[in-house]
Amino acid sequence: MSEVIGKIAHLDGKFYARAEDGSLRELSKGDALYVGEIVIGDAGNEAIDSVIVSLNDGNDIVVLADQSQAFDQSLTQNEFTPDETVSQPSSILSMLEASGDITAEDIEAIETAAGEEGAPDSTGGMPARFAVRNDDEGQDLNVALKDAAFGEVEGNPKDEMFDELEELRRANTLLSQNENTETTITTPDTTAPDAPTVTVDELTNNGTTTVKVETEAGAEVVIKDANGNEIGSGTADEDGVVNIEVTLPEGENQVTVTATDAAGNTSETTTETITVDTEIATPTITVTGDTNNDGVLNQNELNEDGTVSVTIGVTGSEVGDTLTYTVDGAETTVVLTQDDINNGVSIDVDPEATVTATLSDAAGNTSTTVTENLAETITVDTEIATPTITVTG
Repeated sequence: MSEVIGKIAHLDGKFYARAEDGSLRELSKGDALYVGEIVIGDAGNEAIDSVIVSLNDGNDIVVLADQSQAFDQSLTQNEFTPDETVSQPSSILSMLEASGDITAEDIEAIETAAGEEGAPDSTGGMPARFAVRNDDEGQDLNVALKDAAFGEVEGNPKDEMFDELEELRRANTLLSQNENTETTITTPDTTAPDAPTVTVDELTNNGTTTVKVETEAGAEVVIKDANGNEIGSGTADEDGVVNIEVTLPEGENQVTVTATDAAGNTSETTTETITVDTEIATPTITVTGDTNNDGVLNQNELNEDGTVSVTIGVTGSEVGDTLTYTVDGAETTVVLTQDDINNGVSIDVDPEATVTATLSDAAGNTSTTVTENLAETITVDTEIATPTITVTG
């Protein structure tokens, strides 16, 4: 059980002791009081009802009417000087008689915190409080003592001082009652968010692209270009995600992304390279079998099987670009190599075939489709007359 801090020396009215676990017991004279308990006056007590607790160190604590007082070791650590407490009838009598408000006959009706004559002086704990009974009506002796000491002049600044001292006493009582209340301390947030996770099309044919950033929820995200200029910003949602549109120039662009939380902590930088490619070459179709470029194919310019050679030029393309061509509607796809770029893609087709060609790249660019109708642009002439010789003479 907890340590005994004192005992009930005097009791008028009904008072209780509430333990730290919340349990409540009614007090009687002679009961022990334990460290951590709170003495509580019953709401039905009269103003003059009181309980006196004699502490182990010889000091007395008085609780009046329906007031309450916490009891712990701090009560034994502060003492009042003799002129700060009034506990003996003789002292009270002299102050009351000096005021002229209460006569010696009235003193017989006074019940004080000091108890009967010879009771222990109250020299510790909280200031003693008293009650005076005049004509069966309770009067707060603190009021009478104040009037005796400072007079009843309206607006007397000492009235305000007395009130301030009383307010301080009440605040001290509340502090004592709540001394063991748990206090929650909020620790400042000094932890920065992790470096943001960035998802973006690293190659795009659109100068305006969307950057997806994952970070701490509520963090402010800033995107800057290689020169440190801010090109986009946004706030991460409750899932820590924000999509930010940025506009970038043609070519390779290096961007940096940071996140700053509500406490002002900034993450490490995430760097991404985004290439904007909006350009693509246009293919060409050349009938390479027409060696003299006269638009007429002779027997020597045709292949043995009667087809003609056509070359699809892809100059300006990049390795990995795609060439899609058709011959009379039949489609073929070629992923370009450096040799294709240097020399073109050669195919053999019917001299009257229709050939189309289109280029596309990884950025999503698609070229204009080029069409060559050989029947309209090439004439095949493989016949020649046989000469005759006639002797006319």
